Amino acid sequence: MKLRVFFIILLICVLLVGCGGEKTSTTITLSPNMGTIENAIVKLTNNDRKQKHVYQQKSKGTAVGFNKIVPGSYTLTITHDDYFPYTNDNVTVHNTVAGLTANLIKNEISINLNPNFGDIIGAVITLTNNNGNKNHIYTLKNTDKTVKFQRVEPGTYKLTVQHDNYFDLTRETVLNSKNTYLYVNLKMKSQAGGMYFMIKVITIMVGGF
Repeated sequence: MKLRVFFIILLICVLLVGCGGEKTSTTITLSPNMGTIENAIVKLTNNDRKQKHVYQQKSKGTAVGFNKIVPGSYTLTITHDDYFPYTNDNVTVHNTVAGLTANLIKNEISINLNPNFGDIIGAVITLTNNNGNKNHIYTLKNTDKTVKFQRVEPGTYKLTVQHDNYFDLTRETVLNSKNTYLYVNLKMKSQAGGMYFMIKVITIMVGGF
């Protein structure tokens, strides 16, 4: 009789996943600040050191559903080439169906060039970092006052701006989902400034005839 009861209890435990209770479902809604998002890697890892549960899916749209999840405390991570990595280490999955919204920021950095004199075209703008001993170097030549760098890895960068008519600028800055816009002031070299002024005067005089 006792042996029979033992096997019944054992069977119930197996059905309830080690007496851990019923599994549940949850939905992660991806909310990008720009554009649409597909093929993001969405991962839920529980925070229980004794019994690890990891659930991972690739998104096909903005809603990512997870089924048969053991309730508990989880860390949510979302990665995508076009967005900054997302991490939330305080996600609670309840016995009832629930979900949450993850706000994703596009990994696009805008740099506004503000010269003290004249227009600046053809400047070489470089972002360099070596976080994790892996170099990330992004270089562009501007055609407008605002330069945009795509797919920038988060980290601490050295920003350099070089132009023949302006003094070089070097600045260290942290780039991440909370800091995606930089505003830099550039000072024209005196000789270039004088030439620019003469050209402007001549242009005005010619235009007056």
